[in-house]
Amino acid sequence: MRLILSATLMALALGLAACSDSGDEKKETAAPAETQQPATDKSAEKPAEPKPAPATETKPAMEQAKQSKPDTETVTNDACLAAVKKETGEPKVSVLSNEFSEANTLVMIGVGDTNAPWKCLVSNDGTVQEVSFSGDEGKQ
Repeated sequence: MRLILSATLMALALGLAACSDSGDEKKETAAPAETQQPATDKSAEKPAEPKPAPATETKPAMEQAKQSKPDTETVTNDACLAAVKKETGEPKVSVLSNEFSEANTLVMIGVGDTNAPWKCLVSNDGTVQEVSFSGDEGKQ
């Protein structure tokens, strides 16, 4: 009985010794697989959690940006309406069209009851470059 127990213990010891020698290699190859497995599990869990958080953080930021900074069309229209009112002295002005480009925007303004056409060249930040009457001189 002792002989069998001794032989079994020797076999286990040799097996452990063999495993520890080749285990270094196995550990190197097995460790990334083990680390990748939990990382995959964690990455599958983590994106689900952060996704709602940025959405709630982004929405208020986007809404705040919309409230605090008007879009380019609004900026250019407002600047041209003010410039044409100042130039003509007519309080009744309206935007007829707005043609956006990367450098400047051309805004057509109707003045008075007849919507006499005026054009306004304005930079996209709202700086008016030029205001001029673009209709027939007899209708001004």
